[in-house]
Amino acid sequence: MLRGLLRGRGRPAAASAEAKAAAPADRFVALAGAQRKRALLDLVRSEAALVLAYQGPELVDVEAGFLDLGFDSLSAVELRNRLSRQTGLTLPATVLFDHPTPGALATHLHEVFPSDGERALAPVLTELEKLDANLPDLAADDALRGRLENRLRTLLDKLAGPDAAGATAPPPGGPGDDAVIDNLDAASDDEIFRFLDELDT
Repeated sequence: MLRGLLRGRGRPAAASAEAKAAAPADRFVALAGAQRKRALLDLVRSEAALVLAYQGPELVDVEAGFLDLGFDSLSAVELRNRLSRQTGLTLPATVLFDHPTPGALATHLHEVFPSDGERALAPVLTELEKLDANLPDLAADDALRGRLENRLRTLLDKLAGPDAAGATAPPPGGPGDDAVIDNLDAASDDEIFRFLDELDT
């Protein structure tokens, strides 16, 4: 048992495991609930075993403190970096000290792992930020502003559904403009990208 905890001079097992690693983050996207939490716990134990040169992840006690397992500040940062690459999450350098056992760390990763909806929303919000940055220039041109207002109202009608499709559009500059901008958050990626493409034509 103790031999398995000793650091080896070479790391052929670690190199082999790294070569077989799945694409970062992709393997967790399709999982949910208990399955994802278990997969993240397996990841933490596997990566910890690689960093410490243990003979296998089963030697990493889920409830043992990282310091008791043999981690120091350098190896803690190495494990943080490995987990960041594998999950796609941005983790602070102190994450192992904030969540000091493999079990606690896996639970934290599960809690902060973005849902499918959040992952889908991220590129939409990025495009909305670009649109927001360009609004001053668009507003200075009456023709462009008119096209933008009409396109936003059309998009809002789509988001509101068929019941609101025949509703009368509010006059430019009215209170409906704020609602248009607010409801863009709910637009699909394709709708946002198509809208931005139309602005460039």
